[in-house]
Amino acid sequence: GSLLWYGGVWNNLLEEAAVGHAQYDTDGFDQAAASRPRERVAVKGCIFKDGRLLFLFKPDAARRLSIAPDLEEDLPGGCVEAGESWQEALVREVREETGLTMHAPVYRGIVDFFCDPWPAERMHLYTCTDFSGVMTDCDEGCLEWVDKAAVQDLPIWQGDKIFFKLLAEDAPFFHLELTYDGDVLVKAVLDGVSLAL
Repeated sequence: GSLLWYGGVWNNLLEEAAVGHAQYDTDGFDQAAASRPRERVAVKGCIFKDGRLLFLFKPDAARRLSIAPDLEEDLPGGCVEAGESWQEALVREVREETGLTMHAPVYRGIVDFFCDPWPAERMHLYTCTDFSGVMTDCDEGCLEWVDKAAVQDLPIWQGDKIFFKLLAEDAPFFHLELTYDGDVLVKAVLDGVSLAL
């Protein structure tokens, strides 16, 4: 399927999600089919420990409308390099940013972001409770454990609150499309169904 999905290629998206899901669910994977690094593809990891979620607050990131304009929340993760599967990229990025090695991360969903005039972005979202290593300082920002109950109160994007809620509710594998006009969420579509905002 195509990286950019503008509403009419649902079957292609489902096929891509199924391939990615199958990649994780099997011991091996088809590199050609399951790992297709493209522009604007990111992998992010929600790491949970003792009822808390690990955030990376980036003071040098692009600013969002927030009550803390000098900090920007993010999840550990980053871009997929050529030849990597999504899960390989995730494990590498998380280790580079946090010092932690994820074990058996669970592929939870795909989130597409649209905001003209910027290029669309696709995020492959994973969760993990099994990890090893010692958390290290990160040159990209400040790592901080946040209580799961406090995540919705963070000064985060409105669309982020939707997928964090889905994760908190242990929703099955999902596809979420988020369309912004500047900092304002104007449209959210979950598995092909528009959500009330």
